Amino acid sequence: MLVLPLCFGHNDAVRFPIVFFFLMFIFSSRVCAENLVHFDFLPVSPVTSSSGVLNIIFSYNLVGFEPKDFVVRPKILAGQINIWKESLGWAAGGLSWSALPDLSENMLVKINAGSLENVGISFEIQNKLTGKIYETPKRNVKTYRVFDKYAKNLQLKVFDAPKPETDTIYSNAETPVISKGSLSICLPTFFCAFLAGFLIRRFSIKIAQ
Repeated sequence: MLVLPLCFGHNDAVRFPIVFFFLMFIFSSRVCAENLVHFDFLPVSPVTSSSGVLNIIFSYNLVGFEPKDFVVRPKILAGQINIWKESLGWAAGGLSWSALPDLSENMLVKINAGSLENVGISFEIQNKLTGKIYETPKRNVKTYRVFDKYAKNLQLKVFDAPKPETDTIYSNAETPVISKGSLSICLPTFFCAFLAGFLIRRFSIKIAQ
């Protein structure tokens, strides 16, 4: 801690403004750096796993700080959310800051939203050195219940779909059908061929006699 004498000479009078402005510069730089700190996150998947686990990727701008200087608290609008801490396991979002995990680029949360299909989650992040708390934007994620419901509906549609009339198709394929137009072409042709054969045979008999 810097202690300034109440009485100082000429040299002290020169040094005092320098020290004062130097301290002000350090303080203002620290405040500006803290104001530039920014956090955001993105779920790896838009849908939780069947057990409610969701992988979160954090993006941040830590000006003058390190990830270990921050702790993370998950928040959810409805339901319950836990966050994974190596030394503790699944830590509830309502625990004290000291029981919550340090900031990391990849973190796991576990969501229990009951019958809800969509939930909104966000994170509070505290600077352990200054005590300042930051809050990320809120993002909506879908629970596994949505996927399960979709799969069941798809299964019902498959079972309820009308079966093809295979018997009719096979019978039609095995039995050729002659149309009226085909008959009108085939009958005159057959008659002409028969008449020509008859005349040729008759003419041949006459020549032989």
